[in-house]
Amino acid sequence: MWSVSAPDAKKCYATGRGIQPKGVRVGEDAQFNIFTEGAGGGNGEPRVMIMGPGGSPEKNTLTKVDNHYSCVYKPIKPGLYIVTVQYSGQPIQKSPFKVDVAPMKTSKVRAYGPGLKTGMVGQPATFRVVPHGEPGQLGNTLTYRAMQ
Repeated sequence: MWSVSAPDAKKCYATGRGIQPKGVRVGEDAQFNIFTEGAGGGNGEPRVMIMGPGGSPEKNTLTKVDNHYSCVYKPIKPGLYIVTVQYSGQPIQKSPFKVDVAPMKTSKVRAYGPGLKTGMVGQPATFRVVPHGEPGQLGNTLTYRAMQ
């Protein structure tokens, strides 16, 4: 006879850009991973709830990947987002997470060239950066040599 231990949400944790206090922008995929190994409860699955500015619920996609879960959401307006992750109805470590989503940033800077598509260790990866009047100290051509 085998037994399933009681679920312990405090043994679960999450990591990733999508739950960091800063660094997410409107329109970008905000992704994070949830680890439930050792939390017991049999085949329990986490639950993610995301509230956007003004208390509006945000869609998210939760996917089982090998030994963890991956969650992705795409903020639609700037402001404070509250990301709550639960396991067996209880919050996991450090949940809820407060994420300050910044406005979308557009840039006139464009980069192109073979060094952005393929590369080989020890060989130059050449590509061109064109600032198109964007402020700053950008050069016209950058070369990066991959480390061995």
